[in-house]
Amino acid sequence: MVEVFTEEDLPDKYVYFPLHFQPEATTMPLGGRYRDQLSLIFHLSEKIDSDTFLLIKEHPSTFIAKNRGDRGRWTGFYESFIALDNVKLVATDFNSKILIKNACSVATITGTVAIEAVHMKKPVISYGKHQITNHLPTVHYVSNFEETKVILNRLLSTQLDKIDLEKSRFSLYKAQIETSVDLPEYKDAHISVKLEDAMAEKALKLLYEEYIKE
Repeated sequence: MVEVFTEEDLPDKYVYFPLHFQPEATTMPLGGRYRDQLSLIFHLSEKIDSDTFLLIKEHPSTFIAKNRGDRGRWTGFYESFIALDNVKLVATDFNSKILIKNACSVATITGTVAIEAVHMKKPVISYGKHQITNHLPTVHYVSNFEETKVILNRLLSTQLDKIDLEKSRFSLYKAQIETSVDLPEYKDAHISVKLEDAMAEKALKLLYEEYIKE
């Protein structure tokens, strides 16, 4: 069933769509009309050009038993889209950065892959209405299904503006730095619940001092 295991398996032209973990708020309710990922896969498959593939990668947490992500999947879920001629399923452990780097574009509902793509200077098709990245010049929010074809044609058939790609990357980086707090203890958080509590308290204090306290 999995068709892409290595970088050599990648097609020349493709749109990368990593799946969201389900059930989760990222698709229900935040996905709105696009909460059904299977329908969105069929939609993207129909709209992309005949010489372009759609690469799907499962969320890495889906099959971790304690997360119960298997409740959002069934065998027919994969069988239905893998049967499409222009859709390929990528191995779950395939490096996502390589997939972004070689993609013509990245598609997502509300995923953090949009942030990664912007930093790697790749255009994004966003189906999430409330994504902050939608305000960037190289992130294209799709408000209805009819817009997908128009945006795909623009992204795949024209030369991307390198200035806009750099502008998006810089604007996002600046916003992330300005809205972040310094938590150097984070690297040790996995070994101490008490440390996590202490970090949460520190973060709240820093946020209070930055945004609330006069």
